[in-house]
Amino acid sequence: MGVQLYANNAATTLAAPCSAVATEMTLTDGSNFPNPSGGDWFLLTLYQLSGAQEINFEIVKVTARVANVITVVRAFEDATRFPARSYTTGDFAELRRTAGSLGLASQTANVPAGNIVATDVQAAITELDNEKIAVATKDASGGVVGLTTWKINFRNAANTFTSWFVNAATAARTYTFPDKDGTVAMLSDITGTNSGTNTGDETVTTVGALINGATAKATPVDADFVGLMDSAASNVLKKLSWANVKATLKTYFDTLYSTATGVETLTNKTLTTPVVNGYTEGANVANTGTAYTINITEDTVQILTLTGNCTYTFPAAAVGKSFLLVQKQDATGSRTATWPAAVKWPSSTAPTLTSTANKADVFAFTSDGTNWYGRTIGSAYL
Repeated sequence: MGVQLYANNAATTLAAPCSAVATEMTLTDGSNFPNPSGGDWFLLTLYQLSGAQEINFEIVKVTARVANVITVVRAFEDATRFPARSYTTGDFAELRRTAGSLGLASQTANVPAGNIVATDVQAAITELDNEKIAVATKDASGGVVGLTTWKINFRNAANTFTSWFVNAATAARTYTFPDKDGTVAMLSDITGTNSGTNTGDETVTTVGALINGATAKATPVDADFVGLMDSAASNVLKKLSWANVKATLKTYFDTLYSTATGVETLTNKTLTTPVVNGYTEGANVANTGTAYTINITEDTVQILTLTGNCTYTFPAAAVGKSFLLVQKQDATGSRTATWPAAVKWPSSTAPTLTSTANKADVFAFTSDGTNWYGRTIGSAYL
């Protein structure tokens, strides 16, 4: 149980600005302020100046101080009048008495009337320590009349609270402490009501239930950790980062899959800004007959010999597709070609084919997704 701390004439300014939701502040000089620990705390009043007038107050609860950096609970007292607000470098921070702290110090509702004459808390503690409560203020059991809420605190050797018993007067309670020295460690040492559930040691079942009930995370990041049993260290529990999981998997898969060398087939893959040296396009060499379907799935160079008056069927139009057609006359010559309706020529005029036997024309075709746009590269080769 923490207590409120005080210091005389502790005042400074803010060394850095802070927002209305900041829970850490940096003081110019924090050396004159208390250093809370073990749940202790002190109140700090923040304010600004407008000329000589103090304005924009806020009372914060300081729960920790490391040098000049303090951890605070914002708008701790009288939040309606003094809400959390932003402050700038140079604004003021002072340890002042507040209405709340004065009220806490003056509370005597649970002190038996007629016994305490002290006017401050420390004197009241000393008086209670040195005097017995009058018999008139006790009930038949020896308890203090009117004492409806009480707390017994236990301190350790370092003089900090470690545990306590509380009675909120919700029902009659009896707590009996053994007449012996030692540590209260067993339920049999105390008579009264004990609450809570001891689940015992964790098992694979209970741990599994905890994992199953945890919030799911879709995409891990490098700083995330998972637990594992280390078989190389007597099966102790250790943690493994996602960064190390990725690095280990990469090393493993690199032993299974080599980099692209020799012949590699890339199906439906996109190469971004590649540098390709000495490449060879796939080529199809065939005779047409009187009907021929051009397939560029593997071969984007089509070397076709007209062995009859041929009607072509082109691949389905797709944006960006293209191919080269080397069209030859056979030994007879004068063969004709009929182009699909999707083939468009410059000025809507199909080219005149070379009719001479064994001569070749070269055409290039590019698709926009609807049509195939053809152009003549050259005529009457060979």
